[in-house]
Order: sequence, then structure tokens, then C-alpha cells
Amino acid sequence: MKRKIIHLLYSGLGGHGSDFFSIVKGDAQRVYDTEAFFCGIEPVLETYREKCQQAGIPYQSFLKRRGADFGVWKDLYRAFRKARPSVIVLYTLSLIIPAALYRLFNPKVKLIVRDTQAHHLKTAMEWRWLRIAVGRADKVVVLSEASALELNKRYSSEKIRRKTVVIPNGIDTDFYSPGFRKHYDPVVIGMQSRLQPIKDHPTLFQAFAALKQASISPGFELHIAGDGPTMSQLVTLSEKLRIGVNFAGMLDEPALLSFMQELNIYVHATFGEMMSTSIMQAMACGLPVVASDVWGVNNMIVDGETGLLYKSADPGDLLAKLKLLTEDPAKADSIAAAARVYAIREFSVDTLFKRYDQLFSE
Repeated sequence: MKRKIIHLLYSGLGGHGSDFFSIVKGDAQRVYDTEAFFCGIEPVLETYREKCQQAGIPYQSFLKRRGADFGVWKDLYRAFRKARPSVIVLYTLSLIIPAALYRLFNPKVKLIVRDTQAHHLKTAMEWRWLRIAVGRADKVVVLSEASALELNKRYSSEKIRRKTVVIPNGIDTDFYSPGFRKHYDPVVIGMQSRLQPIKDHPTLFQAFAALKQASISPGFELHIAGDGPTMSQLVTLSEKLRIGVNFAGMLDEPALLSFMQELNIYVHATFGEMMSTSIMQAMACGLPVVASDVWGVNNMIVDGETGLLYKSADPGDLLAKLKLLTEDPAKADSIAAAARVYAIREFSVDTLFKRYDQLFSE
């Protein structure tokens, strides 16, 4: 009989869905009986529903209020009792209570917690949830050695060190692949993410405005994919700077692939990441990536080889990197090719699943 794995993840846009479906695709032989519980303040994305249906993955959705929602905790606990999983993989730390409660009464169940939020961007509440989750989990998955070191420094305990496992994220590098693009006429620059304060779109907008001012030809376009709380501020800023940003909104995966394949340069302006799925997707699409030199990004990019790093929140430095790529297409092509090779080697779903298979089977 197959072991049942329940993945409890956020219902809206973010990195969780990509992470989950990458693990599932890696299980090509269907070694595990997988089910998804989607929970969040947003309804489950239609693209998640469609992908679950296409893959034959049972799923349930739970809409919660902001903050602690005892009603949803109760619903999740009941759903666990009915599903009777062997392993629970928790992507959203604030939902540790129902998962830990179920494990309390079912001690043979393995509880795996994924900590994927950049440590320096965590709120005090997020640190509290992490402390609770770390104390109750069998294993804590982090995305890099740097993250593991920071976690173990904060919770200086041999028990915590034994629980911590480093498993980088993965993506479908067959799906995210290079497409045919217009070659730098106009130069299409883009970024995709949730629109929120931890993403530094203003620096990108300012650098892009300066790039347009400093150049006569070729033309330039800036495309932004995603939605979120800072949308109205960014629209206002784009109008103030008169840069004509193309806001594509929230995209499903096929539309996102088309979005990426139409770009010439991908920029990821951020104040920090744990491990950026967007950067992985851009590299897999064979794009030259320019990204903030911050924790959780600079461990993914070899500066000058597989991408370019710019000083965080510095429009002038970002402008210099963009000019380098637009003025030297051969350099841009070299970085793009190296990025694609790196993505296939480090981020494939096969590599990802082998790591999780070992974790599930321990």
C-alpha cells in the first residue's frame, strides 16, 4: 500500500504552488499517494485546481480569515483525521497548530516543515510560528546552507541541527525553456512576482526611467507580471515617471511561460528571498538575469557568469547592469546560456524528488 503524503500549502500566488507541483512531477512513477490541502485568505488559484485535476491529485481548499482562524484549524484537523496521512508537508508555518495536533494523537505520522521565507524579512509573529513549528516537526527543510546556519544559530540546539535538512527548490526545466524572442528591438525587460513591499519594484522603475532617458535606440519596454497590495502605488509611480509599464496582472502557468519567453532581460528587484522560484524560471528560460545582491538571491547567481547582481535599492547600479547587457548582446547571450545549463543541473524536478523521496522514506 502506498504511503499517503498530504501537502498543506498556501492557496494564492507565491512560491508554494510551484514547489509542490515540482515535487509531484518528479514522482513520475507515482511512488506516493499525494493529496493537496490549499489554505489561505485567497481562494485557491484556478491554475492550481486545473493542475491537480490534470495530474489526478485529490485536493481540498480552505478559506481562512487573516490571523489565527480557529474555525479553519478545526476544519483542517478533521480533514487530516479523514485522510489519515503517513506524512504531512507543511508549507505555511501559521498552520502548524492543526498539523501538530493531528500528529500528537498519531505519533507515527511524520511532520515535515518547510521554512522558505528569508530570515531577515520575517516578522516577529513569523519567528514565533517558526519556533513552534521547529519544536514539533520531525524535519525542517530549508533551501540553502546559509539558511540552515542562520536557523541553527538562532536555535542553538543539537536537536534542531539534527532536524534541519537542506533541499533547494526545483522547477520543470522542460516546461520552462527558451523560446523565440525578438532580438533587442525593442528590448523587453520584465519581472514577475507578487506585488508586495518586500519586492523592490520602485528601484526597477527608477532605473528603467533612467535607461529610457539615456538611450535613443533601440526602444525599451517594461513588463510586470503579478498582483498584490502594492499594485496601486506602482501604477501611480509608473505614471509619475512616464515609463508606460505594461502590467500583465496575475498569470496562470502557460501565460507566465509566454510572458517569460517574450523577455530579453529578466530583473528581480527584491529586499530578500529564501530561494526565488521566479529567478529559477527565468534562468531555465535562458534569460540573462539581473537581481538584487541580497541574502537568498546571491547564493543562486554567480555574478558575471550565470547572471548579474546589483547593489540593493540602488537604481544607478541597476541601470549600469542593464546598460551592460543592452550594449553587449554577446555578453547577454553568454550569461543566458550559462543560466540555462545551471538551471537544468541544479533545479530539475528529478533532482528535487530524489531528495524528498529520501526524506519521506527515512
